[in-house]
Amino acid sequence: EEPRGALMLRRLQVELTDLYDLPLDADVEEFVCDRATASAVAGDDVDRHEALIVVEDADGVSVGLYVDPTMLAPRSRFDVVCLLAEGVSHFVYFKFRADHSVQVSELELELQAEVDKYALSLLRDRSPRLSSRSRRLRHRLFAAPRFVDAAGTERGERYRLALRMASRYARSLEHRFVDRGDLHSLSRELRLFYRL
Repeated sequence: EEPRGALMLRRLQVELTDLYDLPLDADVEEFVCDRATASAVAGDDVDRHEALIVVEDADGVSVGLYVDPTMLAPRSRFDVVCLLAEGVSHFVYFKFRADHSVQVSELELELQAEVDKYALSLLRDRSPRLSSRSRRLRHRLFAAPRFVDAAGTERGERYRLALRMASRYARSLEHRFVDRGDLHSLSRELRLFYRL
């Protein structure tokens, strides 16, 4: 029987590829690497519990996703699901851009992951109270973040900028589409944003 964590990663991948109308031609689970491999390539980044690992060489680009195995244990905590969604988001977005021979920056990866966490969480439950859910969700995701990297560092500033941009974008989506209950236009906008 397949580990529940692998099923969660795959489910998140399917949700993202469905949301953005993307081909599903790679299984994220096949790219998950262990801590030793991740540490050899990414060093201390594995202490973050999740890291997309990209290695370029003469043969092309190799990609791996490290997810702390303790995060794959059966759980339903919102923060753990968000951490897994972030890793899957990085993987899917990087693969999408690479498949189209388009470079991607670390800021773009982080921004898209923040937007993905909002969109996936919002659209999982299409209840009539979508507006109030959106406001609670935005508050939970963006109002009081905890950052691993200090302010003023390159990485710390990148994460803070991505979070601020995603928060503004989510608020804009809320005002333009969610408050009106226009999920069709919301989906169309999210797909356009993804491709830009």
